[in-house]
Amino acid sequence: MADSTALARHWTITEMARMLLSSNALASIKTQDATILAQRMRLCTAAPATVLFRAGSTNTDFMVLVLEGEAVVENMDAGVREGMVLNVVRAGDLIGEMGVVANAPRSARVTASCNMTLAVLTQTAFVQLIEQRPEVACSFLSSLLQSTTNRLRESNRKLLTLTRINQSLFDELEASKQNESNLAELFVSASHFEK
Repeated sequence: MADSTALARHWTITEMARMLLSSNALASIKTQDATILAQRMRLCTAAPATVLFRAGSTNTDFMVLVLEGEAVVENMDAGVREGMVLNVVRAGDLIGEMGVVANAPRSARVTASCNMTLAVLTQTAFVQLIEQRPEVACSFLSSLLQSTTNRLRESNRKLLTLTRINQSLFDELEASKQNESNLAELFVSASHFEK
């Protein structure tokens, strides 16, 4: 990611705060708190094909708010050449937000699809926010928890749907095996009659 010195468009704190308030980011945070949070973010750009997050990376002490552009989120399993697309993030989306809370390896690869403008909040800036404005940090964490809970519910819904599909395919396979077995028995019976 490149620094903000050559940004195609200048973003004001107010505009960044509005993006934080979008339904994809921190919809339940107060406008004043979003403005304080935006003041602690730094602007960056990313060119197409730039990897913003690498699965397994331990460089996890920041989160990103997408201001312009989009990126593809992929699950990268070991031994698989291409990842499975999990999501496409666009303007107003937060990515890597757990990075300001916990130092755990990244769970997915995120790659810019086009030129992007991003607002980055580091863990250091968040810790300073906790020390200087604990009520804003609590508001941020509460909204983040709500957003994460909603995503977890959606993931659980998708998992349930996939489980049902899997069970249906398993039932069809078992029925097919039973049909093959019945046909084999008929064939054996028919060959006995021919003798």
